[in-house]
Amino acid sequence: CSHISQNLHPILSHTHTKINPSFERNTTADVLCEMTQVFLILTANHRNIVRMPVVMRELWLEMWHDMHPHSKSKFVTKAFRGPLRHEDCHWDYAKARCAFPEFCEYRYTFGDVHLGMSCRLKYSSTKLLRQYL
Repeated sequence: CSHISQNLHPILSHTHTKINPSFERNTTADVLCEMTQVFLILTANHRNIVRMPVVMRELWLEMWHDMHPHSKSKFVTKAFRGPLRHEDCHWDYAKARCAFPEFCEYRYTFGDVHLGMSCRLKYSSTKLLRQYL
């Protein structure tokens, strides 16, 4: 496997970000030698990633689905489901309406600065959550 590591070059070496590349080797009976290059970005604040509302919401939804006794389907990822909060609704400028029209509607309230802020959920979050069981 040493010939493989000589040919692998860090992809991000041209940036000014401090990066610590390393290699993880996986040798099994099926694969003679498989190496994965791993980049540790030293300037990234990894602790704050788990505090982000988006990450915590996705983690909570997956845990809620897995622990619910009446769940009959597999977990639906964000790519395949509609919005669950008002902040997930946004304005679709190409169609001149709110995106996800089956979930979101245009509802202006005082203080909305742009069209995307006026897109809000049609239904309550509780009703939307029940669709994913």
